[in-house]
Amino acid sequence: MNSQERIQQLLDFRRKARLGGGDKRIEDQYQKGKLTARERITLLLDEGSFEEYDMFVTHRTEDFGLADKKFLSDGVIPQISAIFGPCAGGAVYSPALTDFIIRKLLSFMPQNNLEEPPQTECDDPIDRLEDDLNDIIPESPNQPYDVKDVITRVVDYHDFIEVHEAYAKNIVVGFAKFDGMPAGIVANQPAYLAGVLDIEASRKAA
Repeated sequence: MNSQERIQQLLDFRRKARLGGGDKRIEDQYQKGKLTARERITLLLDEGSFEEYDMFVTHRTEDFGLADKKFLSDGVIPQISAIFGPCAGGAVYSPALTDFIIRKLLSFMPQNNLEEPPQTECDDPIDRLEDDLNDIIPESPNQPYDVKDVITRVVDYHDFIEVHEAYAKNIVVGFAKFDGMPAGIVANQPAYLAGVLDIEASRKAA
């Protein structure tokens, strides 16, 4: 393939990407009195000032007939849903396929994998002492304890947001901040199955 053919291929990919769900979906939007997402952006911004990134990305989802609609950003850019009002029928599939449906989670995450996470001002001393830690972890290694009691004692404002709480409870995964800097936390949970790292817990931690 020569350079001209590659350029033409790129133009064809761009044209296809701009169609989104296809001509029928776009026409359905118009019938409802709505514009497409790109058209709405064009109305909001100065002409020619919007530069779209990752137009050709695909996902890895195989369910609901999405195997042929791929986005390269899957696993790179987290997909987060915010639901405002009733959600029923086919509309429930999209939020269910995203990584998170948690509004608070946005305060812990950057816009993409190339940016730093959003740091906030913090007046909770990073060097504060937590005497409770002396009693939480038992002297006997055979005695269980709740690792979340440890996590909440050491993070900013004792604020820990756990994700996938009901799945593989022998591992704890979530987000917190240290001196205003977001951090991901993965910890074995001795209070459930002695914190064993089984298949489900390994998948969750990964």
